[in-house]
Amino acid sequence: FYSFDVIQFQADLYYLHVFSNARATPPPFIERTKNFSGAEIEGLVKSAVSFALHRQVDVEDLSKSVDKENLRVTMQDFDAALEEVSPAFGSDKASLETYRLNGIIPYSDAFTHLHNTARMLVQQCKSSEKTPLVSLLLDGPMGSGTTALAAT
Repeated sequence: FYSFDVIQFQADLYYLHVFSNARATPPPFIERTKNFSGAEIEGLVKSAVSFALHRQVDVEDLSKSVDKENLRVTMQDFDAALEEVSPAFGSDKASLETYRLNGIIPYSDAFTHLHNTARMLVQQCKSSEKTPLVSLLLDGPMGSGTTALAAT
């Protein structure tokens, strides 16, 4: 499944027309949902739906019903939802860049071993169809380089 396929499926469940031409997927949108799981995409769609509903609710007269036929989730709704919903996996690359401004200094054999192990796990994820995702916990005292290693 591509992220958009899951989003389209979720949108169909809500009887919404997500885009005027739903199969013409905007590439930037797919890139922004790269690390989202199916459940996270469901949350994203629900958040976008809430933004669309908010446009139709008359807070002065709550007795008015929502016009379901004209309810449309727009790209702006998804943009707003993406500000609220973030994936559990993945990270903000820009914020990690600050942790490796001066590169990584292999200050010990243990660190070099850890660095090599992490690189092998990344290579395994890239080349193996059986293990496209591997979780790795880096632990160490402050200043030991675990954040810089994670940023690489």
